[in-house]
This record gives sequence, C-alpha cells and structure tokens, in this order.
Amino acid sequence: MGFDHMHALVLENVSKSFGGINAVSKVNLTVTVGESRALIGPNGAGKSTLFNLVTGEIPLDRGRILIFGKDLTREPIQKRIASQLGRTYQISNLFTQLTVQENLFLASWQTRKMKTSLIATLFRSWKKFGNQRRHVANIARRVGLDDKLDVTVNELSHGANRQLELGITLAHEPRILLLDEPTSALSRENTEQLFSVIARLRDRGVSVIYISHFLEEVKQVADRYTVLRDGRSVDSGIATARSTEYLIEQMVGRELEQLYPADIPMKKQPKRNCFVMFLKREMHGLIQEIYSEISDVIMLNLLIVLEILFAGRDIIFQLQR
Repeated sequence: MGFDHMHALVLENVSKSFGGINAVSKVNLTVTVGESRALIGPNGAGKSTLFNLVTGEIPLDRGRILIFGKDLTREPIQKRIASQLGRTYQISNLFTQLTVQENLFLASWQTRKMKTSLIATLFRSWKKFGNQRRHVANIARRVGLDDKLDVTVNELSHGANRQLELGITLAHEPRILLLDEPTSALSRENTEQLFSVIARLRDRGVSVIYISHFLEEVKQVADRYTVLRDGRSVDSGIATARSTEYLIEQMVGRELEQLYPADIPMKKQPKRNCFVMFLKREMHGLIQEIYSEISDVIMLNLLIVLEILFAGRDIIFQLQR
C-alpha cells in the first residue's frame, strides 16, 4: 500500500474568501485512516466552512483536496460521496412526514439496492426489500433508534433528530465521517452512545473529523486536534497531551491571564454596558462577580471565553444597554 493511501483526507493550502473576508486561509490538514480528529475554534473560525469545502458544497479559491490519494478538488458532491465521504450538519434536514425507518431506507438505497430495474421498484412495496430493511434495522440499533423505527420524524425530540441524521450518514457506509457539533441537544446517555459509535467506526478504519466546542468531549473522543482561528490552522497535536487551558489560549489567541487581569483601571473605561450573568454548576468559582460597568473590549473577551468554556450549558446572559 502506497504512503498516500494511508491518508484518508489531505488538505493542501485550502483557501476561501467571501468578498474581502478570508473565511479559510491556507489550511493544511492530514487525517490518517482510522483517526479521530477534533476541529476546534471559536464561532466564525471557519470550521463549518472548511467542511463545506471538503464536501464540495462551496468551491474553494485555492489549494487541493485529496480523498484516499485522489485529487477531488474540482469534483462535484456526488463523486465525493461515491468516494465514501459522509457528513452531518448543525441543522437537521429530514423528511419530517416519514418515519425513522423510511428515512433510513431512502438513505440506504444506493448502498443496499437490489438488482431490480427502477421501473420494477415503482410497483413494489419498500417493505419487501429485505436487504435494505436489515441494513436499516442495524443502523437504527447503532444510533439508538431501534425502538423508534415506526415513529414519524415530526414526533421525535431534537436529540433524536440528531441521532437520525447520524444514522442517515452511516447508511452510506462512509470511510470519512465529518461530524458538525453532533452532541448539541443530546443527553449524556446519547452522547456516550455516540462516542461508542465513533470508537467502533475507528476500529473499522473509518476516519472521523469532529467539530465541537466541548473541550472535555474532545479529549474523550479525539486522537488529535486542530485549532482554527480567523480561518487559519494555528495549532495541532495529541488531544490528551494538552490541558484545557492551553487549548482555550490557542482558540482565543492570548493567555488566560490576559483575559482576566487582576487590576482593571475601571475609571479609565468608558461606561457603556451593564452585564449581568447567572452561571450555574460549571463555574466552580471562576467568576464570582462581574463589574457592573464594563468596556466593550472586556465584554467581548468575556463572551468569547465563556462561550468556549461552557458553550451554552447552564448559562443565562442578560445584556442591557
């Protein structure tokens, strides 16, 4: 086996601009077969845009994209899917009037279809296609929806929708799986189930690239990490070898001490905002009191770090002008 074939995904100087904004700038990334890679960074860092470039949903401006050694930079989405590339999205897009089983059946058709003409399938109930139905049952079991096969999608919880979207992606039997914040709205039990699915996929040689704001999850599920900031790849390494504080510093581009200075000359700060925060459980005394009058710059820094640390978990913000 050649060296290039040990690489599932290779990005070489991938760049994309929208007008005068560099959304992704000269990103280099190599993911090996069977590797789990976490892609982390603050909102607007270019993570989802990079996924869109890999899948071909938007064209890149410069660079190359290689999937299992093949240059697919200018190839359409269909050819990339045929190369066994799969992806989930932040927002689910499902057939809400169909059941879980029917959604999975449609997704699995191309990978498990019978040697029957298209015309013949129009006059045959989908329930008679045993090959696909067995595949659907297996996928549903893997993502924890085996007890909801006959439930219509519009009756599912948001978390179950996320599970179904993952199942639809797995139905294509991808060898590279892009997961865009897959644990949002998932319970702890469902999150652990997802991690078990990822572990089994890795054991089968599937490469998983995983966007998340939850750094504790990154260390649990990822072999390696890559930090994107302002569209650039600024740091990579072994996930378990870095502290959470180090990862946060790479994401925001400064040391934590600079974000929380001991002495702030409040008299010199312009009076602009009242910032009231109610933090539960996960604060652990990090911030006991916030100044009632705070500058726009300090407010922005606080919001960035709090978003990264807690990503919406048990935080209520009330901003008043």
